[in-house]
Amino acid sequence: MAEQARPARILITKLKQIGDVLLATPAIGALRRRFPEARIVALVPKQGVIVLEGNPHLDGVWTYEQGGRPLVHLLREWRRFRPDWVVELGITRKERVLGVLGGGRRRAGFAAAGRAAGLTDAIAFDWSAHVVTNAERLLRSLGVEETLGPLHLSVREDEVAAVKRRLGELGVEARRGLAVVHPVTRWPFKSASHETMAAVIEGLRDRLGFEVALTAGPEPGESERAVRVRGLVRGSVLDLIGKLALREFAALLAATRLVVTVDGAPMHMAAALQVPQVVLFGPTGDANWGPWQAPQVCLRAPFLCRPCGKDGCLGTKVSDCLQAITAEQVLDAAQTLLGTASSGAVASV
Repeated sequence: MAEQARPARILITKLKQIGDVLLATPAIGALRRRFPEARIVALVPKQGVIVLEGNPHLDGVWTYEQGGRPLVHLLREWRRFRPDWVVELGITRKERVLGVLGGGRRRAGFAAAGRAAGLTDAIAFDWSAHVVTNAERLLRSLGVEETLGPLHLSVREDEVAAVKRRLGELGVEARRGLAVVHPVTRWPFKSASHETMAAVIEGLRDRLGFEVALTAGPEPGESERAVRVRGLVRGSVLDLIGKLALREFAALLAATRLVVTVDGAPMHMAAALQVPQVVLFGPTGDANWGPWQAPQVCLRAPFLCRPCGKDGCLGTKVSDCLQAITAEQVLDAAQTLLGTASSGAVASV
């Protein structure tokens, strides 16, 4: 790349959910290593700012929220920054419109559905490949020839110490390892069977000797489904449903030996922290969205129709392929994973 073409200011956009923002962090790191002298700023939704806190590869993080601060204020900030490059790591229409309005000598992104309007550098999004692999291809189109590494999530020592103190106050025994079970998301069709996850909690506690924390976000539908799981558990479980802020949840994961979850932000947070995890996949594809470069076992039922990407079977909001995964499969996978996690195991069943 000619020296005069090196960007002095780079703006990276990813206007989706928390997990999607974390999936952008390998590309952010690659751009920092390639252009250590550049100013690099990310534009993400409000919750995305929280998981980018402390990221050493960024000089700043901007927030874009529908119904938040007026668009004109964001565009003024954008134009004052005067990015040489705008790298759109998402495929939303909002990113494309903002990229065109905000300017930039080079605007790189994905030509979703064949549309490349407003981009100077466009590639097709490969729906058969992982999201991070697509970001890697996009950077290579800009001359950044680098294999992307793991996700990044910074958690401070004081945050981990605080969550450990809180666990101690709740009676969690330090001599026992902690497992986190996050069985649901805000989307019912991506949530696991309540009965299965209750049996998993009992097995992690009684068969594998873990203290088990049951977690879920505060969104009403999500927390209500987690409460139903808790009601099916025989014996003790540490109930943290809706009780942790996002940074506290990250600190909890950092103090955890094992995570059992479904496709969602906690999966990507655990991957960024290199916490071994068993993930239950249903209608979404682990090849596209699975934990990136982290110790894992991905479980999926052998349904020929999956991954279908639909919100449940026949309009029910319940995915039969996800409900078909058994507690015994999850517990066996956890035992296998814990025996090989130190080597960064990656398995799929």
